[in-house]
Amino acid sequence: MSKATVKCMVLIVNRDQGNRIGSICHQHQLYFSYACMASGTASSEYLNYLGLGETEKELVFTFAPAHVLASLQKVIAAAIHIEKPNSGIIFTMPLSSISSLFLKNIMLNHGEETVSMEEGKYALICAVVNKDCQALVMAEARKAGAKGGTLLHARSLDSEASQSFMGLTVQAEKDVILILSTADKKQAIMEAVNQTCGLKSEAGGCLFALPVDSVLGCNC
Repeated sequence: MSKATVKCMVLIVNRDQGNRIGSICHQHQLYFSYACMASGTASSEYLNYLGLGETEKELVFTFAPAHVLASLQKVIAAAIHIEKPNSGIIFTMPLSSISSLFLKNIMLNHGEETVSMEEGKYALICAVVNKDCQALVMAEARKAGAKGGTLLHARSLDSEASQSFMGLTVQAEKDVILILSTADKKQAIMEAVNQTCGLKSEAGGCLFALPVDSVLGCNC
């Protein structure tokens, strides 16, 4: 299937790179870029023993016409030296729908070209768990083949600090763990995490996955 399309590009980079990426996107006439603070999880057990298993990261996401992404990714990859270990990950995700005015602004000055839509070879696994359960999630995920993850802090939007829902306790503070995986490992990782950190566990985990169609800087 071929059609003009917009994709979401996600970057997980070191904390000092967000503004540089935003400037590059602006130079390419892309004006919808956003960033939030995150933490990376190291796969080295030695680093974990030293208390260095987490590193400061920034999660940046932007929206761009699919036909300009290849050149944009190359420019950003060169700017952040993505060939170096732990310098960053870049991946893109298809959008199932987008508002017409938002689309018009993204496509402005970029023209419209058709692109080939391929089945995703990767997946972004998202685990939303109670606070301080990220280490348990990553331990189970690595047993199933995950190489690493990215941690975001969040909160439940319920008015109470915690609530009982269908016999389950829902805590206010949450950890969101993002794990980039090849599609063939996705199910095993999700099952491993769910078995120990699922909704009925102390972690109270909710798991889901999103399709990813291109990856740079990650050996999944």
